[in-house]
Amino acid sequence: MSFKGIKVNGFCYAGEHLLVATDNGVMIKTGDAIKTLNVNNGLKSNKINCVSVYQQKYIFGSDAGLMVYNPENEKVINYGIEQGLIDEGILTVVNQGNQYLWIGSNSGLMRFSPKEFKYYTVGPDNNSNVIKCLLLDREDNVWMGTHSGLFKYRDDAFSSFDKVNGPGNAFIFQIFRDHTGNLWLCTDNSGIYKYSGGYFKRYGLKEGLNTNVAKAGLQHSNKKILFGTKDGIVEYKNDRFYEIPIPKEFAGLCEMLIEDKDGSVWIAGGNGVALMKWVNNTPQLTYKALPSSVSHQAYCLWKDSENTIWIGSSPAGLFKVEGDSIVSMNRRLNLKEENFYAIRDYKNYLLVATLNGLYILNTKTGEGNYINESDGLNSELVYSIELTRDRKNLWIGTNQGINKLNLEKYFTDQVIQIESYSKQDGFTGVECNSNGIWEDENGTLWFGTVSGLVKHEPSKLKPNKVKNSTLIQSIKIFSEDTLLKDGSELESKFNTIAFYYKGICFTNPENVKYRKQLVGLEKEWSEPNNENYSKYANLAPGNYTFMVKSCNNEGVWDENPTTFSFTILRPFYATWWFNALLISTILLLAYTAFTIRVKSIQRKQKQETERRVELSKIELKALRAQMNPHFIFNSLNSIQHYIFNSKSDEAIKYLSKFARLVRTILNNSNKPYVTVGEDLEALILYLELEQMRFEGKFEYEIIVDNKVDIDYDIMPPLLIQPYVENAILHGLNPKPGKGKLSISFKSADNYLICIISDDGIGREKASEIKRTMPVSKHKSLGMKITEDRLRIMNDASNSPLSVEITDLKNEAGLACGTEVKIFIPIMG
Repeated sequence: MSFKGIKVNGFCYAGEHLLVATDNGVMIKTGDAIKTLNVNNGLKSNKINCVSVYQQKYIFGSDAGLMVYNPENEKVINYGIEQGLIDEGILTVVNQGNQYLWIGSNSGLMRFSPKEFKYYTVGPDNNSNVIKCLLLDREDNVWMGTHSGLFKYRDDAFSSFDKVNGPGNAFIFQIFRDHTGNLWLCTDNSGIYKYSGGYFKRYGLKEGLNTNVAKAGLQHSNKKILFGTKDGIVEYKNDRFYEIPIPKEFAGLCEMLIEDKDGSVWIAGGNGVALMKWVNNTPQLTYKALPSSVSHQAYCLWKDSENTIWIGSSPAGLFKVEGDSIVSMNRRLNLKEENFYAIRDYKNYLLVATLNGLYILNTKTGEGNYINESDGLNSELVYSIELTRDRKNLWIGTNQGINKLNLEKYFTDQVIQIESYSKQDGFTGVECNSNGIWEDENGTLWFGTVSGLVKHEPSKLKPNKVKNSTLIQSIKIFSEDTLLKDGSELESKFNTIAFYYKGICFTNPENVKYRKQLVGLEKEWSEPNNENYSKYANLAPGNYTFMVKSCNNEGVWDENPTTFSFTILRPFYATWWFNALLISTILLLAYTAFTIRVKSIQRKQKQETERRVELSKIELKALRAQMNPHFIFNSLNSIQHYIFNSKSDEAIKYLSKFARLVRTILNNSNKPYVTVGEDLEALILYLELEQMRFEGKFEYEIIVDNKVDIDYDIMPPLLIQPYVENAILHGLNPKPGKGKLSISFKSADNYLICIISDDGIGREKASEIKRTMPVSKHKSLGMKITEDRLRIMNDASNSPLSVEITDLKNEAGLACGTEVKIFIPIMG
């Protein structure tokens, strides 16, 4: 027998047996054998919609109800409406660890245990209660597929109440129990509710309320039950409400009621507070304005452990009752917070609900600090707070759910430990209302929200101890999706990479946090955060391993991180072969440049040596020119002439000057530079000898400008004498009559300028005379040697030595002498 042609609605394994639900009953396949169960075997219907196994029994769901088959005795137990089902149209079943059997029907969700059925309303609309399929995930959550979408169930820790069996979506504010144990709910729009014996009763205008807006309530120690409404105070008795007159000055909505140690009732309202006392069993109310210059609303009241009454307002800040007075605490405690929506006390501290988080204020020192989203709150808009009866924890209601702060750890160890619950955890009310928290003696909590009443039983919370599976979902390079294998090698230009990852947590994925590390770049794991991506830009070449791990909604971390390894290759210019080639090229270029430089230096040194040798030769020639035989011969003849003519005094004088001149020339020739004074000394000796030799043929003058320091300014030696000699021999001596030689020194533009001027026959006439004279064996080389010397000195020292020679002419245009200008850079 096969399943061909048979409509299969579902199947499951029961050990070695395969159970198949069909329209013809249940088929049990064991090996090749198939056994069929149907109405003939005691089933209530042959059309089986689903099958499961629960506590070693086979479970069948059909349009006729639930059937439990015991394979040991082959007996069937049928469950219908009479046995506890709310609907016999069973569409799906799932076994939860053999503890519960979950049943989905056309009318809602049921949970079956061997003792009873329990019914759950999945959603407010009918389609959400048509359960088409059920699934149990690895974290033990039950998922429901309905006609209105997907729903999840985890535990019974949170429960809400709809309009059928509760206040529905009423805005619920202050919650309290009366002396008989009834739970009272104050609302902003739906009157007042009393919860008693598992049922809710609503009170409105018909029962004596003056308005359906009643946000505050109080069980007084005298057993009176009071409520604050939009229009005043009412008292509940005999199942009706009776209005209590209030002062005309006290205007606005009543926000909260509280009893002080004397039995008086404090009422927080729109523009201050009112105090109600009973005199002869008659209530009397007195209005008390808050000492503030700004428009305000009193939102909360609190009596601390020392029976002090505190008043919180917005935006007028905090007030305190001292005797018969109300004093502002803003300046006294140097408060920065001005909005107080709920107050509780813990030792020397006030715990305050604000729009900036939970404010913890030290009433002794005035110091305060906030606990906000960065510390773990699901929102900083805090509307309600409540201490647990054991004063170990503080419940904090916000616009995004509730939070439980461990006060013991905070004040003892300075550790902020917060457990948060939102819609994902079953807190369907989402946004809490002011003063809307009440804790029963057994630890059960009631929360007033904008979506009705939420009941929380912490003992029923099922912790999630299953570790996440962390997946790397995608990898992007420069914001482009890419497919990469683990261990991929990337070119150096692809060095900006982003990882997108996900920690799989079914219970509450919004509370998943991540830690990541890029080995090769980062040395430590990052701090936990909820960002599910990491981006790295401009990574250097190298080997990297990206690691990421996540924690589940309760902070249980996955110990084995998910990893992805990759390598960014070096660019070609950073490879070893390129570096080797580059180094070789640099070394070759360096060697070439070094060789060229060495050769250049050697060439320059050779040229310098040659110049020095040539200069030495020229200077030797200059010395010889100064000491030329012709001059020496003429000088000796002059000395002889003086001796023969019995002019011994003149001879001795001439000889003395001649000896001094020779000694001076020899001394100066050994120096590269001499002072102007030293060179003038030799020049004057020379002129005096020539004057004596030519017996007054010429006269001379030497003029030195004041700007020239003859003892400091220096010049090359024996530079002027050749030009002076030339002027005497070729300009003045051939001239008829007596001539004049003028030598001047002046300083201008960092130059020492020497001007040699004569009034002789001029260069042109001297050249004609020279051509007509017989050839002399002696040639005067002084001028030529001096020109060569100047050239070599300029090349060697890069100096701008220069000479200008000018022919002087009179008004008739005839030659009347020669002028020589020698420009010597000032070097002193």
